[in-house]
This record gives sequence, structure tokens and C-alpha cells, in this order.
Amino acid sequence: MTLEVAAPVWPARVIAVEADPLSVTRGSAAEFRKCGLFVERADSVSAGLVALAQNPRSIPLIPWDLDGMSVTDFIDIAQAMTPSPVIVGLPPEVAEEDVVGSLHRQRARIVRFPVTAARLARAIVESRPRPVAPTFETYQIGGLHLDVEAFRVSWHGHDVHLPPRLFELMRYFAAAHPRVVSLEELVSEFGANNNTRDRGERVRVMIGRTRTLFTITDPDRPPPLETVYRVGYRLTGD
Repeated sequence: MTLEVAAPVWPARVIAVEADPLSVTRGSAAEFRKCGLFVERADSVSAGLVALAQNPRSIPLIPWDLDGMSVTDFIDIAQAMTPSPVIVGLPPEVAEEDVVGSLHRQRARIVRFPVTAARLARAIVESRPRPVAPTFETYQIGGLHLDVEAFRVSWHGHDVHLPPRLFELMRYFAAAHPRVVSLEELVSEFGANNNTRDRGERVRVMIGRTRTLFTITDPDRPPPLETVYRVGYRLTGD
């Protein structure tokens, strides 16, 4: 996939590196999704760096007492891999003035653990090296090409004519790629009312309509939205 945007982008994927999930965030996953944040956990420094290498648009969230590597060394490595800021979380017992000197001149932002969705989103926005809003946005995932500015989707060279709501659905999947997106997350983004069952059905209908339009465009290929049993949906470009 190629994404030609200023970093960080929205929705933002946050990698919580080697941090206790119970002490890192305050609030439900839905609250973070509403702020455009998807927080995922990496069990170790090496796993966090691998995840960052696989998706350089991600934003690392690391604890001040990082195990196995100093915070400043991690920031140096991360900055060579991504233009996104590094967010450093402090536990309640550590005073902010005690760590500011260590982070002097490094592009990092300090937050207090546990952090709320609104505070984390604000820290990311305030730390951005360039505007969060993309200048232009295109995705190329295998045979799928999505151009947001031109409002155009093509599938192996054939234009797929999607109505605006389904275009936004495909854009959401493209931004999340290669992550599997749960039905609950899609309901939070695209559901129309407060009845969870009805909202889930609405999302399933949207996915079904989208698949149908891709099949009409190219009957010889399966549509690029794959169901992952009991997990959710993901975009494929085969």
C-alpha cells in the first residue's frame, strides 16, 4: 500500500509498547475509536519496532520505565523509521520535570498514565511535525486503487462506482489495512441508531452491497472484502 499523506494520519494506529494495558488507557475502546485512535499492544520492544517497521504511520506509545532499552534510544530508533511522534507515558509517581531534560530536543510528547482518548489524541495532534490533515490521499493495495481526492475506486483497472457511504466504508478499510476490523468497530463508525443488533445488520448490508458492486465490475474475481470468521473483516487486494 502507498499512502501519500502528511504524518501522522487519521484514523491513527497507536502501538502501546511493553505497557500494562490496565494502567495505560482510561476509557473504552469505543471512546478511543471515536477520537480516531486504534490502540494495539506490543509485548516487547522488539515486537513494537517490528510493528512500527511494518506500518511506519503508526504512533509509538511507550512507558518511561521501558524494559530492555532506554527511552531515548527507542526514540532515536523510532525517529529513523517514522515521521510520527513518540508518546512517552509517565506513571503517577514520576514527576514530569524529572524527565523533561532527558527528552530535550527529541520529538516526543509526554502524557500521564492512564491516558484518556481525548488527551492522547490531543498529544498526537500537538506533536505532529506537519498538519494531520492529508494534502491528498491515495491507496494502492494489490489490484485495488482508491483515490480520495478524485472520489474514485478502481479494481484491476476497472472503475467501481460506489455511492458516498460505501466509498467511506472502503476508505476506512484501506486506512486500516492489513488489520482485521471488527464488526463492533464498524458499527461504531457506520451504525445509524442505538439498537446494536440493527446497527450490525446495517453494516452487514453495506458490506454485502459493496461486494456486489465489485462483483458486477469484475465477475471473474472475488471482491476485496474478506470475512475473517468470528473476528471481523479485512481488505485484500488479490
